[in-house]
Amino acid sequence: MKFVFLLWILVPIVVGVADKKRVQFKTDIFKTQFGVTRLQHSFGKHVEGENLVGFEARTINYPQDRNVVLTVNYPQPGIEGKRVTAIIIYVNQTSTMGKAFMLDGGWDKIHAKFYVEANYTNLFDYDYKIYGVDDDAPNLIDE
Repeated sequence: MKFVFLLWILVPIVVGVADKKRVQFKTDIFKTQFGVTRLQHSFGKHVEGENLVGFEARTINYPQDRNVVLTVNYPQPGIEGKRVTAIIIYVNQTSTMGKAFMLDGGWDKIHAKFYVEANYTNLFDYDYKIYGVDDDAPNLIDE
């Protein structure tokens, strides 16, 4: 009887914490599949006056399937960041299992930290682009 009562008390607390964490970011990273093994993860939205402020592309082949993780910090140390408007990530891999998360910063912030994972793949071919505007640009937050 005590176990059931304790579980009843803990479940709403855990769900409440998860709900607060989920709404921390203005826009989630969305996943779209193109073809058999090409995924697009997108965050934010394009706005007038933005520029490409960060990018990288790389292909890595592995001898056997594995889980691969990419963590990106924008801007790099010592570089002045622009306010982030959109992040587009393309991933080619040998499975469709994978996801992306915004870990810190993001929309209308001068920094962003995001995480991309590909599961059960022997190919990790990625290309990401980060778009932003100058710090003196109009406020990006929707009213």
